[in-house]
Amino acid sequence: MQPEDLEALKRAARNGAYLFMDDTRNDVFRFPSGSSWIVNRETGWAGGTQTTFDGDGDGEFEVTLFGESVSFVGSAPLPSTGQKFLVSIDGADPFEAEFTELSNTTATSTSTSSSPFVHRTWYFANDSRIPAKRPVRITLSRLPRGLGIDYAVLKAHNNSALLGTQLMMDNTAPLIQYSGSWSEQRPQAGAVRPGSELDLVEPFGG
Repeated sequence: MQPEDLEALKRAARNGAYLFMDDTRNDVFRFPSGSSWIVNRETGWAGGTQTTFDGDGDGEFEVTLFGESVSFVGSAPLPSTGQKFLVSIDGADPFEAEFTELSNTTATSTSTSSSPFVHRTWYFANDSRIPAKRPVRITLSRLPRGLGIDYAVLKAHNNSALLGTQLMMDNTAPLIQYSGSWSEQRPQAGAVRPGSELDLVEPFGG
């Protein structure tokens, strides 16, 4: 992720409403039938599950979304490993993408893989790549074994259907109004206990 993309992600999180898309939503996530994507059930995952690729070779899955930007959250290798994957939007020629690493974070590994995997936002697609006025189909491929999809966070478009969906909003979003005595706490990097389900904790929206 380039610095300007990171800042765009933080600004978007502070200024808008987001839709929470759990990995169990069949209308959003499509994993190849008969493939080696398995559903891990642990209380540490959002919604209680994370879908993980556990096959030989490269993994692939597809999402169908309607919004202005999307972030994928789950277990993934760090950029320092040099691993990359492919992204195709609406069937166009795929382009190469890197696993993201948000600033001011440290990582611990609980993976049995030869590369460290951490739970975090591992890919962010901004509105320059996603047409906001219609649903978009995103295919991610050449994914490594051990990669996990816990959930996706989709920035709501003005025409997005919000009824019956789970929303995420940053505490600084202008739509939230406070009364009484409130103070803002700035984020600090931190890692949870090695051996737990969540390797890395990151504050939403910075």
